[in-house]
Amino acid sequence: MAADNTPRNARFLKRPGTAAIEAPAPTQATREAGRPIKQRRQRRQLSDGRVPVQAYIMPEGLRELKRLALDEDRPYTDLIAEAVDDVLAKYGRPQVARPAPE
Repeated sequence: MAADNTPRNARFLKRPGTAAIEAPAPTQATREAGRPIKQRRQRRQLSDGRVPVQAYIMPEGLRELKRLALDEDRPYTDLIAEAVDDVLAKYGRPQVARPAPE
C-alpha cells in the first residue's frame, strides 16, 4: 500500500461548509523538543474570584443538600463552600473557600 501523506482529518475538511484548519507555526521550543508544548487553559472565575470545582457524590446526597438549601433559603453552592471551610478548619488550615462578606 502506498504511503498517504494526507492529514487524518482530511475527509472532514472536504465536506461542504467546513474551513481548512491551519496548524500553528512551530515555535523554537517545539522545534527543539520535536513536539508541541501543551498550552494550559485559563481557568474561568467569577467576579469575586471563585473558581469552579467538580465533585462526585451520590444522588441522594445531592438531593438532601438541595433540600437543605431550600430550607435555609441559600444556594447549595454556599453550603458546599461552608463545608469546605469546615474541613479546612478541622485540619488547622485557613478558611478561605467562601468570599469575604461585603
